[in-house]
Amino acid sequence: MEVEFQPPPNPINVDLASLSKIDNYEMLEMLGMIKKFDDGRCKLSDNIVVLKDDDAPAFIGKPKVFPLSDLFTARYFTSEELRQALKEKAEDLKYLRVFLTYFTYQENGRLSQKQEYWHKFKAWRYDIDDIGYTLEQVLELINKLPLKPNIVKKSNKGWHLIYVFDRFIERGEIETYKKNKNEKAYIPYMVFEILTNLLPSYLKELEPKLDVKASNNVSLIATRFISERLPAYVINPEYSLETFFEAYSFLTKKKFEYESVYNDLEKDLSDNKRSPLPFMTYPRKTFTRQYLDVEY
Repeated sequence: MEVEFQPPPNPINVDLASLSKIDNYEMLEMLGMIKKFDDGRCKLSDNIVVLKDDDAPAFIGKPKVFPLSDLFTARYFTSEELRQALKEKAEDLKYLRVFLTYFTYQENGRLSQKQEYWHKFKAWRYDIDDIGYTLEQVLELINKLPLKPNIVKKSNKGWHLIYVFDRFIERGEIETYKKNKNEKAYIPYMVFEILTNLLPSYLKELEPKLDVKASNNVSLIATRFISERLPAYVINPEYSLETFFEAYSFLTKKKFEYESVYNDLEKDLSDNKRSPLPFMTYPRKTFTRQYLDVEY
């Protein structure tokens, strides 16, 4: 099939001087978690999951998992009111993780991050798990990539690399393409495959400290709110799916030398855990994926 691509952004190297910090309002807006109305009002999403730390002194009386829209008693704000409310709540927000995926409510009316209830997402997060990792090392890593993340964000244990798109990828599109190869769903499907299956392996080759298990499962893609200790920087505006696919389509034919992940997989299977990776039927030393007609 023919696909019309947009030219990728100019691959200029990123340095410390070019970085621009964002606040929690700007991050939530980029991640598609703020719903805006024609009358100028906005509200936080009812379908984004927030996870509270066990020892959190804030949000007393709330369950461990609750909707993002329950952060405040008020539901509707102007943009500036919401920005200010998030700033005033900054101390409490330190104890929360926010998941990047929209989830549908379960039959019992509860909202959770269970994989079978994921609905759509506009961004995907990759986790570098090393508390000593520096921002300079992050920039060195992303400058090796054909398409840089849109956001880099400090985490408690390292850094998060976040890709953000100009539209949502919906579960229905993925299932439609898998079922009947609908051409309209081809690009979303391929981007989903790259995000969840191929790009984690590629990043792991470039940086062994990448946590694949925390980066390829829709139920684990979360980040903490921004704080002074955990800043976030915007690198690029949102990408179209076509731009992302053009930059990373070479991964669909790439072979991965990935012994460490195979060993992780063997350990998980010996512990009776569900496999975090789709590679288990492939040889130990080399994993190859061809996606145009794959079923899994």
